[in-house]
Amino acid sequence: MSIPLITDWSAGDVAIDQLLALATRSLLVFDRDLSRLAFERPQRMAELVRLLRSGTQARAELIVQDAGPLQRTQPRLLALLSRESQRLSIIEAPAHLTGVAESLLIVDGRHALLRFHRDQPRARLLLDAPQDCARWLQRFAEIRGEGGTPLGATTLGL
Repeated sequence: MSIPLITDWSAGDVAIDQLLALATRSLLVFDRDLSRLAFERPQRMAELVRLLRSGTQARAELIVQDAGPLQRTQPRLLALLSRESQRLSIIEAPAHLTGVAESLLIVDGRHALLRFHRDQPRARLLLDAPQDCARWLQRFAEIRGEGGTPLGATTLGL
């Protein structure tokens, strides 16, 4: 089986939309700040909402290296976090993970978009490949195991 290599941002955008449409149980994301994933786009937000409401076991877990841009520019995602906090979690990774360069988007443990370096469009798209995804699920679990700070939907202040 051939695994498609993505070499430009527009093909990566198509792959993201394709994967979100396939999601039925889980979405796992590790990314610098989610800006390239553009969850604020209406179609992507609708797919995320559809996933979270698709069943009692549906879940999305997003781990970011820098929560600042997300908190400033993604109000729809934060509002969804407020409404669906039992099924959606967003965690800011600890500082020692800022050097991790890859970006992962894993759907249902069967499909994935694996960007080799967060600043480059080169990526692999895995479709219906649970054995290939197993390695990346393990990588995501390692990143999650490092801890981090869960984000809330509101900013506390004085």
